[in-house]
Amino acid sequence: MNMGNRQIGNWRIGSELAECHVGAQVVLIFSNDQKFQGIFKGIDEEGEEIKLQAIGKQSMIGLPLNQLFIWCEGADIKPIDAVVYPSDERTISVIDDAIYGGAHCYVIRECLGFNDGKTQYVETEQVVRFVQKNDDGTMIPGLQSEQLVLALLDRHEKLNARFPSEQNAKMIAGLRMFLEACEERVKNRMERGVMGELKK
Repeated sequence: MNMGNRQIGNWRIGSELAECHVGAQVVLIFSNDQKFQGIFKGIDEEGEEIKLQAIGKQSMIGLPLNQLFIWCEGADIKPIDAVVYPSDERTISVIDDAIYGGAHCYVIRECLGFNDGKTQYVETEQVVRFVQKNDDGTMIPGLQSEQLVLALLDRHEKLNARFPSEQNAKMIAGLRMFLEACEERVKNRMERGVMGELKK
């Protein structure tokens, strides 16, 4: 951990990309949640565009430096070992980090629904970033798990109002159980005086 250059695990803020050495493999996350991985070839003379080369190829693109949110040198994007039934495609990946092994930034392929007997996925992706507190107290802003589950709960309650089913009720109960467990954990940590700290 390096407080001097505000390194956060493997992640660093966008304004510090100039410190990355040319030729490094990087992952770039932009403010619009777009994700790019490639070989860093420097910043243009005007200081406006990032030059990124595709891994294993000669092609290069320019990306807006002023929209870069965070970046990481040498990170791997690895698929998680899970699929959405009935598909056998792994559509969710996590960006690895040295501290947690990848638990804060997920890249998820978008779905076009169920057609012709199978789930259809496209190549476009969405990035889901969870809030991360580092050992030195620095933070990367992101979602709380509870926020994501509250959105799922709201969605499934509304879907169930239109198409009620026993399975929908089961999903809603499971989401409520998750939120109850989160609240219990927060209360417990507050009572023990460790809420907001990286302690068991």
